[in-house]
Amino acid sequence: MNKKTWITYGVTGVVGAGIIAGGAVAAAQAMDLRTADNQTVPGGTLTGSVDPSPSATPSVDPSPSAVPTLTATTTSPATTPSPVSTPSPVSPPSPVSVASPQSN
Repeated sequence: MNKKTWITYGVTGVVGAGIIAGGAVAAAQAMDLRTADNQTVPGGTLTGSVDPSPSATPSVDPSPSAVPTLTATTTSPATTPSPVSTPSPVSPPSPVSVASPQSN
């Protein structure tokens, strides 16, 4: 093929990808972020600074209800295997078809 044809295909592909990306951006702009309480997160530019030190230290409160309890289980007796069935008889061979005049 011609080199100009491949350039045309490439440009068309890039333009198509741009249109798809623009549609994705438009769809994302139409959506709003919500918290677990179904409150809308305010949009716009993110402001503020990141504090590397946590403001609260995590703690673990072991409660007696969180401790798993172990229960004894009984095992079932071993079962006997099922008997093996006898093999089925061999089927007779299928008849050979006659060659048609079209296949010659």
